[in-house]
Amino acid sequence: MLKKEWNIRTGDMIILFGTITSDNLDLNVSWYIGAKVITNGGRYRYWRKGFDCCLEIFDCDISDSGDIICVVEATNSIASDISVLHVNDDDLAGIEPKFLQNLKYDEIYDCLQLACHVSGYPIPYVTFHFRNRRITSNQRISKL
Repeated sequence: MLKKEWNIRTGDMIILFGTITSDNLDLNVSWYIGAKVITNGGRYRYWRKGFDCCLEIFDCDISDSGDIICVVEATNSIASDISVLHVNDDDLAGIEPKFLQNLKYDEIYDCLQLACHVSGYPIPYVTFHFRNRRITSNQRISKL
């Protein structure tokens, strides 16, 4: 296989290519994730054209992580190659965002000042909206 180690995110697609070195085209190609045989169909698709072979994994998830093994069997020999696949979960938030207190507001000279306190990691970015439109700092909005 062309690349020995892959790092991707959940939901991504990966395509593994390999080239078989042989004098005989009468070959059987099998793919494995660890000890589990990959069957053609669903999220997995593999094909062979001449001495080129390919494995495609759609919508990768954590269970796809591990050694991806390509085994080629001929009448007198067996060969294999391994790539390592690391699938990283997209949920890197660590600590889910939450409100520490209810929304506070002050009305000063017909102006409304909004404030809230949140926690989470990474630090959440807070925006306020009125009628499905984002309110920017110091923006004046008509009640109508």
